[in-house]
Amino acid sequence: MEKRKRLIVAAAAYNWAEAHRMAEIGKEFLKRGWEVFSLGSGRYDYLLKDKMEHLNLEEDSGWYTDERIKKLMDMDKWGNDYCREEELEEMTAAEVRLMEKIRPDLVITGYRTTLSLSCRIYGVPLVWVLSAVVSPLYYKYGLATMPERVPVRFVETIEDRELQRAYYCRLALKNKETSRVWNKVARNHGVRQFECDTELFTGDFNLMSDAPELFPEFRGLPREYRFCGPLLNHEEIPQPAWKKTYKETGRKKILVTMGSSGERDILLKVLEGLKKADADIFVSTASVKGMLESLEKDRGGFPESFYFAERLPHLDMAGWVDLSIIHGGQGTVYTTALGGKPFIGIPMFSEQQYNLENIMRAGSGEKISAAKLSSEELLERIDRIFSDGRYYEKAEELRRLLEPYADGREESPEEKAFMEINRFFFND
Repeated sequence: MEKRKRLIVAAAAYNWAEAHRMAEIGKEFLKRGWEVFSLGSGRYDYLLKDKMEHLNLEEDSGWYTDERIKKLMDMDKWGNDYCREEELEEMTAAEVRLMEKIRPDLVITGYRTTLSLSCRIYGVPLVWVLSAVVSPLYYKYGLATMPERVPVRFVETIEDRELQRAYYCRLALKNKETSRVWNKVARNHGVRQFECDTELFTGDFNLMSDAPELFPEFRGLPREYRFCGPLLNHEEIPQPAWKKTYKETGRKKILVTMGSSGERDILLKVLEGLKKADADIFVSTASVKGMLESLEKDRGGFPESFYFAERLPHLDMAGWVDLSIIHGGQGTVYTTALGGKPFIGIPMFSEQQYNLENIMRAGSGEKISAAKLSSEELLERIDRIFSDGRYYEKAEELRRLLEPYADGREESPEEKAFMEINRFFFND
């Protein structure tokens, strides 16, 4: 009897979308007869425990501290410079010990960065599943703009925007300043070092969880890069009680959702601006722990036109409202686009900035820099979208383009992920 292949699928489980993507891929491998182990501790690790054998590392509690998670979510400022050498040695040693015990044929992750080092040390193939905008290809094709919240000052002085973009992309592919500790640990173990900071997010094979139709520049891909399509949410989220009793008011409807990476101050600034909007406002507070309780306690500070829930069924809501205000996370961007309505994006860091900029080429949305966010700017953008039907026409065109990924006309991204990985590593 042929021995079952073994997979470790690992996630940074403090992030809902990341944990969901890894869980769905892991379950696809399970359906295909693999022995699947999941790895990752945090707020959303329940997703990784569904049907898979879940692994726990005691060292995770010391690694995924609130302080480090904050730095991991603020890559533009910290890059890979968020740990000491001894901390990284301890974490990678724990992962290597785990791999020695499980003996996987393959490891897949979406944002557990330490695996880029521990898989090299142990000697097992690693697959990264990330947005195309995080891949070095995005920089090689000259598509990345300078991060809005943490600009590179001397690059910012280049007035020609195209020249500024080209220079920034070249710089990003050379810079490895924030990977010094990582390369020191790599040298300690005699494994290949990282040639630039972005290489930390690449594996032996790389799946871009995007619709290739939105990346026309990505032609003639290297063999180790493939698209699998957008990995959409399959978790059933119930409608809040107020949705069942809501009565149409004749006002426009606006959805606010900042994902699991949203910042409290930005969400509050958005809500403050929306108090002046002639619209009914529906808010998901999942991005900020304890925010729902805080807002409901301060219920008197919000008009009756505001409705709050910790989590909302995003696809249903995105199609029901007239406009979404989002942060730019990959899953949120695609779900909003599948709703067929316009959006305003307020990115927290460059990955979200690029997700928004890329999909904005379809003409269905606007972007506001978090650093320049104001009530006046927000209300002006809302009025612009509500008064210009072209945003709605473009949003509907984008919905039709992406719909095959959600209605079964295309093979599911999870199936595509399995097929591409299996073909690359096992010629099957």
